[in-house]
Amino acid sequence: MKQPQLTDTLFDDFLQELPADFQEQAYELQAFARARKIRSPLQLLQLVLLYCGLDLSLRSCAGEVAKLQGCLSDTAVTKRLVACVVWIKSLLKRVFGLDKQINNGSLNFIVIDGSTVQEPGAKETTYRLHVAIDLLSLTLREVNVTTDKVGESLDHYQLAAGDVAVVDRGYNQPKSLVPVIDRGGHVVLRYNPHSMTLYERRNEPKNVKIDWEQRIRDLNGQPGAIPVYLCHQDKRIEGVVHAMPLPPEQAAQARRKAKQRARDKGRTASQKTLMLSGWVLILLRSRVAARHEINR
Repeated sequence: MKQPQLTDTLFDDFLQELPADFQEQAYELQAFARARKIRSPLQLLQLVLLYCGLDLSLRSCAGEVAKLQGCLSDTAVTKRLVACVVWIKSLLKRVFGLDKQINNGSLNFIVIDGSTVQEPGAKETTYRLHVAIDLLSLTLREVNVTTDKVGESLDHYQLAAGDVAVVDRGYNQPKSLVPVIDRGGHVVLRYNPHSMTLYERRNEPKNVKIDWEQRIRDLNGQPGAIPVYLCHQDKRIEGVVHAMPLPPEQAAQARRKAKQRARDKGRTASQKTLMLSGWVLILLRSRVAARHEINR
């Protein structure tokens, strides 16, 4: 089976990031037993990437195998993929250093995101998936299926005290963030100033919105931590936004994308938007944030 089309170079680069014994480990963890239609652990890994990386269907994956190796049913592909779970989890833990992390603490780091499913023949999204994954064990915590009309929100998940929700910019919603924090949960959020307002951490005058353009300018291109208030109804919760500049090439690319998005909408990107495009802003509301404030 050949490597996925148009990704030969990327696949070779990907292999360089894996542990040197990744093929031997496939045997040890019973992901690969003997050569049949799939002739090696390397080809098995390609099959995994076709399904999980390129998002091919089971039948399409079987077709890719059949081109060079002979007929393989989609049921056989399913069995092959299921057998790979322990192996792939082990590789991911080693690549990202998760096998070296302390996992006997009181916090549970939960990565949350949404995805969509489009049925064959459909022209639009059919379902929306809301997925929560335990970051250290790499196991599914929750999966909820809704119609495409239901957007991303922490309200879809059973988050409790000690859970740390790691979420992207789609979750900039005070009405769903604050209840999680009230229950003793914590939040690590990719902050988007255009979607959610944060306030200056001071008592008087109250409810002063943060001027992010000025705050970023004051950092002079250096990383910084900015104390903030997250507000919803009558609640005002302390947090910290960690601002980190992107490397020059990535910042330039982000600004080009911002300009293109604005052009697609018949607009011109504002100076504020272009400035913020060159930065990553992370809102942290957790015990770590509390310790940061004490250390300051």
